Amino acid sequence: MMKLASALYVGLLSLSLVTLSSSCAEDNLSGIGESIQPNLDKVTGRATTITFDATTVATPTLYTDGTTSLLGTLIDETGSTVTGEFIKQIRTAEGVAFEEADNAQLTIDSVYFRIYSDRTEGNAESQIKVNVYKLAQPVTTAGTSSQTLGQYRTGATLLGSATIQPSAGTLIQQNSTMRYFTIPLDVSLGKHFFDATRSSTLKSAFNSQSRFDREIFPGFYVAPVTGRGFLLEVTEVALQIHYSVPNKQKPAERVKYVKTFVDTKLTSRLNALSSGDVSSLTAPSTEYSYVKGPAGVTTKYTLSVSELQKLLASAPKPTTTPVPSDFIGRAWMLADANFSVKVNSPEGQRTNQPDYLLLLPSDKVTEFFSADVQAVQSGKSYLSKKYAASDKAYKFNNIARIVTEHLAKYANYSAATGWTISTPLELSLVPVSVTSSRSNGSASIAELIRPSFLRLSKATTDLQVSFVSVQLQQQ
Repeated sequence: MMKLASALYVGLLSLSLVTLSSSCAEDNLSGIGESIQPNLDKVTGRATTITFDATTVATPTLYTDGTTSLLGTLIDETGSTVTGEFIKQIRTAEGVAFEEADNAQLTIDSVYFRIYSDRTEGNAESQIKVNVYKLAQPVTTAGTSSQTLGQYRTGATLLGSATIQPSAGTLIQQNSTMRYFTIPLDVSLGKHFFDATRSSTLKSAFNSQSRFDREIFPGFYVAPVTGRGFLLEVTEVALQIHYSVPNKQKPAERVKYVKTFVDTKLTSRLNALSSGDVSSLTAPSTEYSYVKGPAGVTTKYTLSVSELQKLLASAPKPTTTPVPSDFIGRAWMLADANFSVKVNSPEGQRTNQPDYLLLLPSDKVTEFFSADVQAVQSGKSYLSKKYAASDKAYKFNNIARIVTEHLAKYANYSAATGWTISTPLELSLVPVSVTSSRSNGSASIAELIRPSFLRLSKATTDLQVSFVSVQLQQQ
């Protein structure tokens, strides 16, 4: 019998056998599923309309632990200044050595810091001066985000600077979106690396990442200084040490080499994003809630205890004691609850809507993005359909399961009080990017780190959702 109930639940969720409008609150629906179920397994159900609360909450940091960083400054849709800066450490390897290291005539010719970027947000013709510093001490955190890294400038050494113009970046190859930007650094840094590889005490430090960070090079701090107009999405950085030795066959010529160190997922990094003052967005409002990213604000939707109690009103009295832990979700469940996030853009405002939003429990957001793979699972997280300006809404298919599972986890039954719950359900929106793979048809989800802005409706009718409660008659 339990397997049959589960199958019915899946059928109701996937086939949407019953479609209801929000005006159908508390309608009794008898015999749902009788056409596909034996007579002994009759099902009853009804629709209940409940209302979410919507509030705007600050999200001053990124959730993701990714290697991509933002660099630059621009004015976003709200008139706020968005600034991106970062710290990245570079990867060592066992047995690092310079070719021809024993050649007495080896010279360090030049040292460059390269920034690789595959996307620019803003005006690609703008120019921003960027400074590159050597940290005073290494960092030990991977991927966390804050509003500023200015404290790391204390004791840091300026290695070089350059004015970056996105449109002037060098393509790594034809038909590629990846560009790189080169910032010359003092050649003394290259000499320091070279000398360390030949030092009896420092050479072994290249074999350990932690020793390398402490004793050879603690990392780069990269920050915009003057100018504004764009943000680069930085995917990788590299330290390139160019050196040469005389050509043995042609002494007047020199043989050139380059030693390169890059950052990886295994190296420590810090991202800083400042989205400016968001107090006007988080102020209480009866009309609107907001989503502003990255590292700005988001909308949190709450089903209060009183609203959840309305759903439990249709849950039947269990016929067995103690109540089975899977009673809710097996003998009684919710189905057929589509949810739309209605967009209400300010008049005349430049729009920058993300293509997709992710809806998931507020206390699970960080866990979702810190996982090795970001996977959408029914009852755990929901990906909206791609936003269409004609709809003016982000549409989520059937969120019934996530509410059912919340009730199953937190609702209690007693003969004296019936079904009760004391824990509200809180869901948050996160702008995300979705990349499809043509090879296997799969899609990868990532937190959207380019600027986005949404003003969402808080009209009561836009926050109402109708749930069908389904009861399998207990035998």
